[in-house]
Amino acid sequence: MGCSRRRRKKKQLLQQKKRGQERKGKWQRLWGN
Repeated sequence: MGCSRRRRKKKQLLQQKKRGQERKGKWQRLWGN
């Protein structure tokens, strides 16, 4: 149980990171950096 929960948290963190990178890329494109 604990392992699966930890794994799920890791997955969420990875998704958040991915989302953050996508957002950064969007802003960079808007600014034209």
